[in-house]
Amino acid sequence: MSFSALKGLEELTLHNWYNVNRTLDINNIILFPSLKSLSLENLGLESISSGVGSTTLQYLSLRNNVISGALPSAIGNFINIVDVHVDNNNLYSSSNPFPVLNSLRKLTASHNSLSGQVPASLAVPNLTFLDLSSNSGLRGALPSSFQAIPTTHNLTINLNQTCVNTTGFSRPASSGAVTTIITANLTRQCSGNYDDYEGSHEFDGLR
Repeated sequence: MSFSALKGLEELTLHNWYNVNRTLDINNIILFPSLKSLSLENLGLESISSGVGSTTLQYLSLRNNVISGALPSAIGNFINIVDVHVDNNNLYSSSNPFPVLNSLRKLTASHNSLSGQVPASLAVPNLTFLDLSSNSGLRGALPSSFQAIPTTHNLTINLNQTCVNTTGFSRPASSGAVTTIITANLTRQCSGNYDDYEGSHEFDGLR
């Protein structure tokens, strides 16, 4: 099969194969101009290079690799991406480990080494699901920018096993049937005032 025959490829899945380059070169993605879904799980990927990104990619899964540091800003060039999964890696950053993804609806980044405050840049208008659980270095208050997410759709945030304080979080009232669910069973490593919030802070509905 010639490479030209793959230019119409819309979905590419590669899992559980360790005989690959340890760096994902973003520039290679544009070789597939119709690609909408890319799943590269459990490949031993260690890093992601910078590049120009893709305007067609909507789904990206890099689960169960060993990617460290922050995701490169080039991923922000995926202007139509809505679904990103980077759980079970070694992402870490005390500032902003994620580029701005304005079209993002769902992000799972559990079981990493994230620390500091939840990045306010993740509070994009279309967000419906955010999983940052099992990142015990996350702490501080959930940024107020998340309260500004439009109430035209449901929102679920999972902060289990973090030190993020969600007390007082609310979204504006809406006439529609919109659900807001926040789960925050704080890790026992939290200190100071966070001990007061240990336990479940899950609510269903708007306040």
